[in-house]
Amino acid sequence: GTSSTGGDAQRVGETLNGELLSQLGSFREIYVARSAAKLREWMRGILAKDTEALRSMTPERAESGPLPLLSAGPIDVFSAIQSELHTTLEEVSDPALAALSACSMADLILEHAEGYEAAVEATAEAGEASGGASNEAKGLILTRSSSSPAAFAKAVRPILSGTGVPESIKSGRWDPGPRPVTSASVEQLCLAANSCSVYHSEASEVVRLVEDKIGFWDLAASASGSLLISASLGEARAGLGRFEKLMRSSILRFQRGSTLCVSALVGLILRDVGEVLGVLFGEDWLLEGNRCVETVCATIHDYCVDTAEYLRWEIYSRFLASLFDEILHAYLTGESGERKIEHEIQIAGSR
Repeated sequence: GTSSTGGDAQRVGETLNGELLSQLGSFREIYVARSAAKLREWMRGILAKDTEALRSMTPERAESGPLPLLSAGPIDVFSAIQSELHTTLEEVSDPALAALSACSMADLILEHAEGYEAAVEATAEAGEASGGASNEAKGLILTRSSSSPAAFAKAVRPILSGTGVPESIKSGRWDPGPRPVTSASVEQLCLAANSCSVYHSEASEVVRLVEDKIGFWDLAASASGSLLISASLGEARAGLGRFEKLMRSSILRFQRGSTLCVSALVGLILRDVGEVLGVLFGEDWLLEGNRCVETVCATIHDYCVDTAEYLRWEIYSRFLASLFDEILHAYLTGESGERKIEHEIQIAGSR
């Protein structure tokens, strides 16, 4: 009787284990769906706040806030993501569940990246539209004690309008004078570029954490010979490809957002100095008192003083490289165009 009872218990145990194993996939999906629902709601709230912080960034806020400019969004998002990942990677020894959870989080990160990318695109387009124009009607007063991009815009206005050269430039002394009126586009672009940079680095760290943990489980499964862990690990490897693809898409979006902002900043500066640069290729720059070269240099310095404070160092380095490349291109393009005109005049005169 005892052996029969023991055999029945074993069969019941095997049946229950088999049933549990057959339902394990469903249990994983239910767990991940519940976690994702909470995380999605949290991340949508962060995206709304992050977008509003970007839209409402003004010179006054930039002056009074910490530098470099950065919103709380990237850290808030990835603190929540890494907290959830810690549960599935460290506290649950189920590689398949970890991979499924990671894919779910990658979906949410991509959703967030798409939303923030749209906000960044709108900001970059606004920066491009506002560059080089008069900003007096916008009503935003810049009260920074250091130099600002608007300082040049005000001082150089007589040159651009053809009414003469300011005394401060004639004398060779760059004096921005009273704080002028300006738009907030520079501050917004810097904030967006910085946030995209942090999103990019935090997303890359998530990829590293997941890949490292799967690699650790690979070694552990080989050492232990556990069939359950090996089977779960096989499912995890299959899901890892989707996770990496989703994260790669998010990282590229954050990278693109940062690049858009840097390009918009460079474009804004070039529009401001464009007309002055044009003087270099005519006869006006030979006139006594013309300081167009000094004006261009002072303008670039003025922008760089602000952006050096506003931008994270890695973004500022990219900004400088892009700015100098574009200025060199603008100069060489103008010079080659002037030479072409002179050549055509010479040909016409020899006929």
